[in-house]
Amino acid sequence: MGETQDVRELSNKLRSLQRRFGPDGLQVLQAVTDLGGALNADGRGDEAVDLLSEGFGRAKRVAPGADQPTWLAGHELAVVLAATGRVERAVDVGWEVVRARRHLLGPDAAGTVRTSDTSCSTS
Repeated sequence: MGETQDVRELSNKLRSLQRRFGPDGLQVLQAVTDLGGALNADGRGDEAVDLLSEGFGRAKRVAPGADQPTWLAGHELAVVLAATGRVERAVDVGWEVVRARRHLLGPDAAGTVRTSDTSCSTS
């Protein structure tokens, strides 16, 4: 499958941010999440899972308590895992995101409720 313009642009942006901020810059981690979503939308779910898995792991090490981009990366990973049929792993990642956001934001925060509704759904 050919690469879409979105994937090309986001790949270029990611490379540029990596040169500027290094692999662990928060802007880089957000760009990884964006590119993972674009890869999935482009029908390249396996590549998206690989990229997002690595990005989520890095984000948890670099910014473990950060609301952004750590848990956005986890949320996107859960969505892509579910979309590619890896439902059990998607649910595990989704619940990891929910638990972390509940701890960070509290159980009734809008971001926690939204994450619970979308990350842990198996439908």
